Amino acid sequence: MSHFATISTQLNNRDALIEGLRALLTEKGIAAEVEVHDHPTALISDYDRRNQAQAEIIIRRQHLHTPQRQAQLDVGFRWNEQQDCFALVADAWDFNQNALGLAFLRTQRQKGTLSPIEHFREEVQFHHDEAVIQHNYPAHLWTREDVVLDDGSIETTLTQVVQISSETVGSAW
Repeated sequence: MSHFATISTQLNNRDALIEGLRALLTEKGIAAEVEVHDHPTALISDYDRRNQAQAEIIIRRQHLHTPQRQAQLDVGFRWNEQQDCFALVADAWDFNQNALGLAFLRTQRQKGTLSPIEHFREEVQFHHDEAVIQHNYPAHLWTREDVVLDDGSIETTLTQVVQISSETVGSAW
C-alpha cells in the first residue's frame, strides 16, 4: 500500500524553491505546473483517499503520468516551522514509477547509488541554491568560482567586487 512520506531537505527559501523547481522540471522536459499556495493544501492519493498529507508547493499527479502508467499521488513541499525549511512529501513507490522517477533514475556516485527520489531531492536543492545565489549575489557585484570536489559536490566561492571610483580615490587623499 502506498502512502505519503516526509523527506527532510535544507530548502529554506520559498521563492528560490519555486524558481528552482520550475527550472528543474523544464530542464528535464516535464511539463508540470507547480501550484503555489499560501496555506497547506491537500495532496491527493488515488490509492487511498484517507491517506492525507498537505503541502504549500504541489506538483499534481496528472502532470506526472508516463506512457506506461498513470501517477497515483501528488508530490509536494510542506513548510516545517521547527526545522525552518521545506520537507518533500511524496510516496517513494509511486515516485519511482512516475515521470519524476523516470527523469531521475538511479545514478552512480562515488558515495553510492541514489534512488530516484534522493536524486530528485538533491537536484531540487542544487537548483534552489542556484536561485538563492542569483538573487542575493548579482554577477555585477560578486565574482563566483565553482570547484567540483572529489565526491562530486560543488563548492562555490563568492567574492564581493570592490568598486573604486575617482571620487573615492580623491577623498581618500
